[in-house]
Amino acid sequence: MQRFINPYNFISLSDKPQRQQEAEGQKYTGSVTYRLRTRSSLFIPNTSSNKAFSYTPDKEDDPRNEHGLYDFFSYEILDPDKVYDGKCFEPVIPGSEVRGMLRSIYETLTNSCLPVMDGEKRIGKRTVEHFKPAVLKWEHGHIYLHDVLDKRGRPKGEALYRDRSDFSDKKHLSCQIRDGMKVSFSLAKKESGNAFAKPDVEEISETPGKYPHEGYILKGNQGKKHSPEIVPNKNSKCGSCVMRQRGKCPGNRDSKVEHCFLAEKHCAHVFYIPPDTDSSFRLNTASMETLRLVLEQYMKEDPDSYREYEISYKEFMAGKADGLPVYYSRLDDTDYVMLSPACITREVYKNTVNTLVDEYRRCNSRERELCPACRLFGIVNSDVAQGSRIRFSDLHPSAKRDCREYYDKKLLTLDPLAVPHPENTEFYLKKPEAKPIDPDGEVWFWTYDYYTVKNRNNQVIVKSYQPQISGRKFYWNNLTPARDCGKKTALNRTVRTVRPGVEFTGTIYFDGISKRQLDQLLYILMYTSDGKHGYKLGTGKPLGLGSVELSIDNARDVSIRMFDEKGYHCTHMDDLEKIHQSTFEELGMDTRTEKPFELITRYLRAEEMACIHYPRTGDKEDEEGFQWFMKNKVYHKYDKKTRQVGFVDPGGVAAARIQMEVKTSLPTLDGGEVPWLPSDPQAVSEKKPDKGRNDNRKKEKDRTAWEPKKTYRVRITSQSRPARNEYFYEYDIEVLSEPALNKKSNIITAKKKIFLKPGDEVEAVKFKDGIFNLKR
Repeated sequence: MQRFINPYNFISLSDKPQRQQEAEGQKYTGSVTYRLRTRSSLFIPNTSSNKAFSYTPDKEDDPRNEHGLYDFFSYEILDPDKVYDGKCFEPVIPGSEVRGMLRSIYETLTNSCLPVMDGEKRIGKRTVEHFKPAVLKWEHGHIYLHDVLDKRGRPKGEALYRDRSDFSDKKHLSCQIRDGMKVSFSLAKKESGNAFAKPDVEEISETPGKYPHEGYILKGNQGKKHSPEIVPNKNSKCGSCVMRQRGKCPGNRDSKVEHCFLAEKHCAHVFYIPPDTDSSFRLNTASMETLRLVLEQYMKEDPDSYREYEISYKEFMAGKADGLPVYYSRLDDTDYVMLSPACITREVYKNTVNTLVDEYRRCNSRERELCPACRLFGIVNSDVAQGSRIRFSDLHPSAKRDCREYYDKKLLTLDPLAVPHPENTEFYLKKPEAKPIDPDGEVWFWTYDYYTVKNRNNQVIVKSYQPQISGRKFYWNNLTPARDCGKKTALNRTVRTVRPGVEFTGTIYFDGISKRQLDQLLYILMYTSDGKHGYKLGTGKPLGLGSVELSIDNARDVSIRMFDEKGYHCTHMDDLEKIHQSTFEELGMDTRTEKPFELITRYLRAEEMACIHYPRTGDKEDEEGFQWFMKNKVYHKYDKKTRQVGFVDPGGVAAARIQMEVKTSLPTLDGGEVPWLPSDPQAVSEKKPDKGRNDNRKKEKDRTAWEPKKTYRVRITSQSRPARNEYFYEYDIEVLSEPALNKKSNIITAKKKIFLKPGDEVEAVKFKDGIFNLKR
C-alpha cells in the first residue's frame, strides 16, 4: 500500500501552561554570536518588487499577469519597473525571522501559551447534514424558532413554488418577490398520497390577506446575474420524468439524452407555521450569530448569491419584519442551533479558538503571572505589558564572496501554497474517545462542537464535547530538492533561493535574564549543531525549503557583562558543552515534548524524506489535496426504521452527519515513531459492520460469550504436520474424557511454537466436529 508523510504534524499540549511571577536572583546581560547554516534551499522574500524577474504571462495560466516573481531579501530597494535577471545582491536574513522561529520553539519546550491564536474566531465547515426548514419570529422581545415539520419529519409548513409541467421554468429566478419576504399564497390540491410530499403553491402575492395562507418565501442561491440565460426546454418531459425520484440528470453524462431540468434547482420554497403542529423554542445570541457568519461567507464567495435575502435578514434583525425563513440543525444535548439560508450548507461551531485552547490562550494577567516565553520575548495586551529581554540582529553571510555564489543557479517556481485549513478536523483536532458513550463503540466523525460514535447495535450517537486541538504545528525537514512547478499562475510564485551550505552569522543581545533562561536559550541555539537535526525558517516550509542549523562556535561567542565592586567587566560561558549535553529536566523544560521535538526536527532517511508531501491519492504531484480528504470520508447506508447504519455506500450521497465515517486521522508524534499515512484512505482495513441484532451469528456470539466451554482430555497419537494456517501444526488425537467421540478421526491444532509429541496428554476445547483446539 502506498503511503506518505504529511509535511506538518503537531506536538501535543499539556493540561495547562506554566505561569508564574518573575523569580528573584542574579540577572545576566550580554550577547551571543551564533551561526546559521542552510541545509536546504532557503527563501525569504524582498517584497519591494513582485516582478523582480522577466516574465511573459501565459494567456491560459495567467491571463491577468498576477504571477509574482520575488528576489531573496536584501537591503536593496528594488525598482518595481525593472527586472534583475542578471544581478544579485548580498542576501540578508532579518533578525525578526529568526526571532519568530526561536520563540515558537521556546514556547513549545517550556510549555508556554499560544499568543498568536485568533481568540474569538469561530470555525465553520461544509456539512453533509440536511438542515430542517423553520421560521424565525420576534416574540416578547426575543427571537423564537418555529419548526415547520412535525415530529415525524412531515412538511406541515413547507410548500414548493414551481412549474410542475416544465422544470425549465425557473420560478426562483423569475419571481419578483424579494427573497425572505412575507407572502400570502394558496395551495394546490395534493396529487400524491405521500404524507412526506411537499404541497405546491398555486398563487402567491406580496399583498397581505390576498390568499388564504401566510408565510415566507425562500428562493435560495440565485446564481450570478451575469450567467447565461437558461434556454427553455421545448420538448421537456420533466413533468413525468423518472429522474424525479433519482434526482439525477442523464443529459449531464450523455449528450444524446435530452437535458433534464429537474437535476437543476427549479423551485422556490414557502415556509409557514402550521396551526396544529407548531413547535418552537427561543434562540440565544450565539445561535443567531451563525446565520450572520454563514451569510457573510456566501456573500464573500458570490456577492449576488443571497443579496435579496441579506436585505430581509437585516430588516428582521432591526425589528422591521416579524419573520424570516431559515434552515436549522440542532444537537439533542445542547441549546446551540446552527442556522443557514440553505438546506445543504456550512456548520458554524459554537466553540471559539479561545474555548479550544482554554488555559493556553495568550497571557493577560494583571498579577504578571506570565508564561516563560512571554517573560523572555515580551507580550503586550490590555492588562499587561512586558518588554522583550532579547533582541536579534540581522544575519549576514559569514564569508564574503561573489553574490551569485550565494544562490541556486536557477529560479524556482513554487507549487501553490494555501492557507491552513483547520476545518480538516482529522488533522487539526485530536480524535475523541468512544468510551464515555460506548466502551465498545467506534468514533466515526468529529468536529469543533460534536462527535459521532457507532455503538455495538450499529446505531450512531451524536454527542457534544469539548474538543482538543492537536497541538503546536511543526514542519518536517526535507532535504530532497524542491521540485519546480513549471506552471506559472496567479496562485504561485517564482523565487530566487539561497542554496544549501551557505553560512550566516548573527547576534542575540539579552538584558536582565535569569541563568535558567540563558541556559535554555543557549541549548536551543546548539540543539541542531550535531548535523542530525534542523529547524524550519522562511517561506515554502511544506515544499522542502527552509531547513537550517544553528550553532555556537565556542565559549568566547557568549559574552556576559558582570558588575561588582570593581565595576563592569566581561566574562564568558565556561560550561557551554555541559549545557549542550543537559537533559530537558535539568534545564527546566517540558520533558513531555522531548521525544516528539527530537522526531520532528530530525533528518529522516532519504527514502522517508522523498515521501513527505501533502495528501494525494496517486503519483500525480499536482493533484488537488482535497481529493484525499474527500476519499478519507465514506458514507454508510442508513435505515430509518431501525435507525441503524450499514455498509459503505460507494455511490450514495449522505443526508445526515450520522452516515459519515472518517477512515484515518493524523498520527501523533507522542510515540516517537514516523507517522505514516495511507495514500488511499479507503484501503485501510476496517472491521466490517455486522447486521445488528437480526444477525443470527451475532446472537449466537452474544449468547455463548458468557458460557464456559467444555474441556476435553486428549492424547497426541501422531507426529506434527503443517495445518492450513501456516502458523499452526495439526496432530491426530484420541479423546480420553469422552471415548464415544473416537468413532471418528479427530485432530487438534496448536501454534508452531508449542512442541507436542506422541503420547502427550493435553486439554482441548471443541471447535467443530472432529477438530479441537489446544486450550489456552
